[in-house]
Amino acid sequence: MAYSGWVASSDKPGSTTTDAATDRIDLSRADIQKAILALNKVVDIFQLESEPTDNHILKYDQSAGKFATEADSGAASTTIGVQDMWIAVDTMYSSTTNGAAGPSSREINTTSPDLRNFAFDKDTQESIEFNIAMPKKWNEGTITCEFYWTAASGSGGVTWAIQGTSRNNDEALNSGWATAAEVDDTLITANDLHISATSSGAFIASTPAEGELQYFKVYRVVADSNDTLDADAELLGIKFHYTSDAENDA
Repeated sequence: MAYSGWVASSDKPGSTTTDAATDRIDLSRADIQKAILALNKVVDIFQLESEPTDNHILKYDQSAGKFATEADSGAASTTIGVQDMWIAVDTMYSSTTNGAAGPSSREINTTSPDLRNFAFDKDTQESIEFNIAMPKKWNEGTITCEFYWTAASGSGGVTWAIQGTSRNNDEALNSGWATAAEVDDTLITANDLHISATSSGAFIASTPAEGELQYFKVYRVVADSNDTLDADAELLGIKFHYTSDAENDA
């Protein structure tokens, strides 16, 4: 809301002649008129339909051009909603059985960033894992993700998969994984950054609760008909999307 209030006249004459006194009166009247108009504008935007009560806030309604009262939900709507979380490859580790190679660095040339990556074979299904203690403000709902990847050569597509499991204090860690969510992507140009479509959700086994540890497994589904890339697929990182239901983690 842009609003400019009145400003008192600064060009009043300094003498005390009759003409000067008349000028001062005229300027004072103009200032009073400006003040009245400014006050009326302020009053207009605070013309409330009802008296404010406890635990109500003022909220501006642009279409009506004025403020209205609304019950305070106690939530900060600007900080609640979908949040992003970057998972770097250096926080991941190769699975003990059929683990992907890495994390390692690959240099494209001396003037570009080294690529930290896990290399996933084109013939054997390989996997990596990582774990996260999610923020308390996570609503324990669906998590989706995008896969950031590339390849040094080749052509064709890659099918990425992710699955998880959730464990609380004193729960056995030898639990199974949830059904994986899969995403297909196609190599556009070797050594270009590729960002997959967003995965489907619900890839965490059991019902998560606040404070639990989430384990995740990522692999390349080489048996999928869409996985046709004839070279290693290099995973650079994963971006999580989760929903928060609180302003902070307090």
